[in-house]
Amino acid sequence: MVVAFENLFTQARHFQQRGQITQAIAAYRDIAALATESHEAHHHCEAIFRAGQTAVLAISDATTSYYQDALTLLGEALQEAITLGVSELQGMIYREMATAADTAQDFANAAVLFQKSLELLSTADSPAELAFTYGKLGAHLGRLGQTEGGILAVEKALDLYRQEPLAGYYQALTKIDLGILYLRQDKPEAASDSWTEAYGWFVADHGEEEYELDLTRLYGLLLIVEPTEQKKWQRLYAQGLRRLEIVAAKAVRSNVDQLSNLHR
Repeated sequence: MVVAFENLFTQARHFQQRGQITQAIAAYRDIAALATESHEAHHHCEAIFRAGQTAVLAISDATTSYYQDALTLLGEALQEAITLGVSELQGMIYREMATAADTAQDFANAAVLFQKSLELLSTADSPAELAFTYGKLGAHLGRLGQTEGGILAVEKALDLYRQEPLAGYYQALTKIDLGILYLRQDKPEAASDSWTEAYGWFVADHGEEEYELDLTRLYGLLLIVEPTEQKKWQRLYAQGLRRLEIVAAKAVRSNVDQLSNLHR
């Protein structure tokens, strides 16, 4: 039987991007279960990796069980990537592990994992993945109060993206992280500009339903800094939260509430 892995990954990714965490993880696990042949090992590894990446999206604090779930899945994927000898994928997995640790406020572990990711991706021919890791490192430094260092990391990311201009989704997410750094510096206008630029990418050619999870978070962030459009962003934010699975909505709301407190 020939398995249409590309179609299955596309379907699972739709669940993931729309904040349907349980469905996405189940879909990725189903893909892994189908990848039983030796020549399908890379599909198995990617499916486990994406399941772990999805679990990261549900982490709202240090107590959530999704943190351990994410580390377990990502750890399994890492061992498979090492066996396959794919350094780029190893670097991507370490980045997701670092992001999970950072979100769960396990900052010491996050720092070590980000360093491992950068070391691996610096030797891989993938400027977009390296750039995205620098962007996430910038967000991590911002949480530690090191906003200047965080902005330098994000600027390095944006410079690397010039080598791979088609990585628009990654760039939009990095622009969101840049806006958060500006907000931490009490620069709401700069934050608004960065988030508006990210919003423009999502709605230009990609539709507002495809990236439900990212856009809902973005609506909440714009609500913080754009009082003249408050009713608009409040409506979109509330609608988005209702459409997300509860665990995803909780994670988004936790992040937005924390950042909103910085601006009061």
